[in-house]
Amino acid sequence: GLALIALAAPGWAAYPEFSGTKPNGGQRGSEVVLTLTGNRLADFDGLIFFSPGFTLKKVDKVENNKVECVIGIAPEVLPGNHLMRIRTKTGVSHARQFFVGPFPNVDEKEPNNDVEAPQPIALNQTVEGVVQNEDVDHYKVTVKKGQRISVEADGLRLGYTVFDPYVAIIDKDRFEKAASDDTILHRQDGYCSFVAEYDGDYYVMMRESSYRGGGNNFYRLHVGSFRRPDVVYPAGGKLGSKTKVRFIEKDS
Repeated sequence: GLALIALAAPGWAAYPEFSGTKPNGGQRGSEVVLTLTGNRLADFDGLIFFSPGFTLKKVDKVENNKVECVIGIAPEVLPGNHLMRIRTKTGVSHARQFFVGPFPNVDEKEPNNDVEAPQPIALNQTVEGVVQNEDVDHYKVTVKKGQRISVEADGLRLGYTVFDPYVAIIDKDRFEKAASDDTILHRQDGYCSFVAEYDGDYYVMMRESSYRGGGNNFYRLHVGSFRRPDVVYPAGGKLGSKTKVRFIEKDS
């Protein structure tokens, strides 16, 4: 028995390790330059997608711990999380999540820790960033009075670590007009929405709820003018029937 285990060990070691992607998601109907990280990737042979609509377009670089490639996301791919695996000539990795959204990605750019010097972004974008220890990220959006500002964080759902994001919408006088720590729907991943009271700048703040963080506290922060209902009522219906429902959101 010990001899069999010893013979099998090199085979187990050949399986690829899939530790993450950069970015962690992309816009539906686009092509994304993707970096896959892990170990034992030198004999990379492709990707396995669990949802239709994903295509490996090109492989640019293959190293033992990194693969650079381009994937296509079809317009009909549903928003949300999708699973993928790395396939090598010697094995298949565990699955990791890749998120699809309606907005184009923009990378976080430091320094953006001070509300006096935030990173400017446009509405209807998804920020790919990371929260380091005691890190507070600020983003500035310019809106018109009556325009909606909605914010939603993908942090815990990315699957890297037990990350507890805190998001807030802040006005020009530095008052939090809407904020979210935990939600019933997404647990630690919060969301909030606010209707602008004036023409001008508002600020979106992203941090770890207790000011912790680290190199693997990645997030996808969606900032846009989309509606963000909290509740659908009724919560269900009879199979095969049509049901009239009402989406309810909390306006500040």
